[in-house]
Amino acid sequence: AQTEAEVRTLLSCAPRGPVFIDVPEGSALETLVRTIGFEPVFQTARMHCGPAPQGTAPAYYAVATLELG
Repeated sequence: AQTEAEVRTLLSCAPRGPVFIDVPEGSALETLVRTIGFEPVFQTARMHCGPAPQGTAPAYYAVATLELG
C-alpha cells in the first residue's frame, strides 16, 4: 500500500478487532499509518548476522506476522 486509500481498503478486509503491523521506524509507511490513527504499542528489533544489507530499502513494506514465543 502506498496511499491512505490503499491502506484503508486493506484494513476493510481485516476481521473486526485490533490490527497490528510492523513498520520501519522513520519510514513513509509509519507516517502514513499514524495519520489514520495507528500508534506504537511495542517495538521489535530487526537483526542480521554479517555485513549490513546494502542498497535502498523499499519505500513501503511490513511484516505480515510476528512470531512471538
